[in-house]
Amino acid sequence: MGGVTFSQLVGLIMMAYLARYLDASDFGYVAFAILAVELSRELVFIGVPDLLVRERRWNSALADSGFIIQIAFGVLLALIMVGLGQILTHAGEAEIGMAMMTLAVVFPIEAACAMPLARLRFDHRYRAIAIAQGAGALVMAGIAVISIRAGHDFMSIIYARIASASAITVVTMFSAGLHPRVRLRFGPLLQHRQSLAHIVGTRLLGILNVKVSDLVIGIMGGPALLGAYQLASRLLQSFLQTLLAPLQTVMLSSLRQLESTEEVGDWVSHTLQVISLIIFPITIGSMVVSPEIIRILYGESWENLVVPSAILLFALLPASLNYMVYPVSVSLNRSDLAFKFTIAVTVLSLILFLASAKFGLVAVAAAFTLRTIIGFLVSLFLFSTKLGLRIGPLLRGCALPAIGSCAIVAGVLMARTLLIIENDLLALFAYIITGVLSYGLVTAASAVRLWRSMSADRRNDASIIVRRSGSA
Repeated sequence: MGGVTFSQLVGLIMMAYLARYLDASDFGYVAFAILAVELSRELVFIGVPDLLVRERRWNSALADSGFIIQIAFGVLLALIMVGLGQILTHAGEAEIGMAMMTLAVVFPIEAACAMPLARLRFDHRYRAIAIAQGAGALVMAGIAVISIRAGHDFMSIIYARIASASAITVVTMFSAGLHPRVRLRFGPLLQHRQSLAHIVGTRLLGILNVKVSDLVIGIMGGPALLGAYQLASRLLQSFLQTLLAPLQTVMLSSLRQLESTEEVGDWVSHTLQVISLIIFPITIGSMVVSPEIIRILYGESWENLVVPSAILLFALLPASLNYMVYPVSVSLNRSDLAFKFTIAVTVLSLILFLASAKFGLVAVAAAFTLRTIIGFLVSLFLFSTKLGLRIGPLLRGCALPAIGSCAIVAGVLMARTLLIIENDLLALFAYIITGVLSYGLVTAASAVRLWRSMSADRRNDASIIVRRSGSA
């Protein structure tokens, strides 16, 4: 989480800087190109990294075979991306075409990084992963600033993305010390073909589930609306990547230590109660101070993003459970469950966004949040029926953070009334301090008890893992 937080913070500062030089259409061109990469990336990985991380022992034969296939697919998709870029250029979308053709080189770069990254995850070496992410973020920001100052307009973001991927790959390969052998055997891949298919399908649909809004907005509203939506959702995406994506990644490698469905159910319930103490204040607090955040980040000319940004931020609350469906299902060898869940939510997303896109940015933001809430209800049903997750204790565990969040709203609204601060940065600082104090007064005692409980559980889990490792 520390590594991702640093990376997202650097990325957010970079976008705030670029917003002073680029308009909404420029961000839209880049979003189209990045969308093509995001929707195709899992075809390069073919599910092998997640399958390796799930196993109790490192499968060298599967890793070596997967490495060769991933490099081949990376080169193939790069060529396809260049071809699509050429078609778009001749069709009159030269900006999008140029961005796609240039960004195509990311596929083989990220393919080379997949196996070393999987090895680091398997070994729980997340410090090394954090260092690689931090290095990539710094390189990305540096290249973006240099490029925009040199007059490269929206292509500055493309160059920065390529530089970031290259830096992450180099640092990750060096940290992992993994040198896959050049040998191609289809046996290990065919042996796990059903699980790989489910993993790839679930990952693709999961990305489409998140990116379908971009796709619909881009097609129906054009680059300008898509660029505005990208900026409005940037804060939410930063929180998702900072708080929930690391949790999802670590869960996949941690849950393999648990041997029963009951243990997994208890783990999920306890984790959600811990996460709620963090998610609730960040979500509600960010919504309350969204006017100051938008003006500070993007400037006065982007104030139309305040309402959609606040609506999108609310999706962070239900997303906390949705992000757990995939790792829990894979760890229990029920990847088909995650696949079906993602299909249902993706279809729902498509329907909601098609219905709302013509009504503008606020309607699309509301559709995204509604989809996330419905997904939360479905996730809750799945966990209660498949894992025996008790909903009552879970909801009671979230009650105190919810009350504390109400205290944040009351405190900030009172501060807005009593304090007259014309500088947005000083006002934001004052409101954050007020919110933290308000939340702390309500939740401090409970947080201390929960931390002590987590410390005892952590010591107990460590002893169990040592005993199991010794018996193995």
